Amino acid sequence: MMKKHLLILTFAAALFGSCSDNTEPQEPIKPKPEPPIEKTTFNANVLKQEWDNIDFEIVPSNDKASYYFALRPTIECLQLTDKQLLESILAHDAATIDTHTKQGTTTIQRVAGQPATMNYHPNTSYTLLVFGYDATTHKPTTEPARFTMRTAQPDGDPAACTFKVTFSEVTANGVKVDLIPSNPKLLYTWDLMHLTSYEAYKNVMKLYVETLVEESTPEEIYHMATFGEVHQVFPNVLTPQTSYVLWAVCIDEKGAPTAEVYVSEPFTSGK
Repeated sequence: MMKKHLLILTFAAALFGSCSDNTEPQEPIKPKPEPPIEKTTFNANVLKQEWDNIDFEIVPSNDKASYYFALRPTIECLQLTDKQLLESILAHDAATIDTHTKQGTTTIQRVAGQPATMNYHPNTSYTLLVFGYDATTHKPTTEPARFTMRTAQPDGDPAACTFKVTFSEVTANGVKVDLIPSNPKLLYTWDLMHLTSYEAYKNVMKLYVETLVEESTPEEIYHMATFGEVHQVFPNVLTPQTSYVLWAVCIDEKGAPTAEVYVSEPFTSGK
């Protein structure tokens, strides 16, 4: 209060002059400039790790700073610098980023009995990128902070996982596939294959899968992986009157086979 009164009296003296003719008017005391806001930094903590989910929190050093975060499979980020990853997220999330900024601590937590907060893969690494963001200028305001977290490894030996497959609704160009692994928590990949191609590779199917992975991009590797049951109709993938098999194999997060390749009995598309 004393400082406030002093400023008011000083301002009045400067404006109207002193009561004494012998006193020179005084210059108003200029308030000290506000110190610059501390550069915002970020920390991320894993709160709970499950085979299909990660609970985590983001803690900024400045509770009033606005920021944005994005989570990506680490396999898609390994070859990107922080700057490249930031540019990728700004481009990919351009339509929603301005309305999804956060302030203060953000907690991403699974609600008991509900599905995971995103479609996580089991036993897989994810990269969290956090950066300050100004929605009015549409620009980042800090350097990005990068954190790595992963889902837990589920129980079960991939070598012991078996697959049950049923083909139905077969037409000249389409088929319904029902594929059920014995362990729904293990990561695997699968595909249909011409019977003639399978005959050429049947003794080296694991090498076939490894070559397929080597020729794929990180994004393709991540999205070729799945877990749990598959129940899907594929309407336009077959050649008429052609025999096919389905192969499936458990893999790790980089697409490497972790078991022998399962191959189904063949089926033949219609006329």
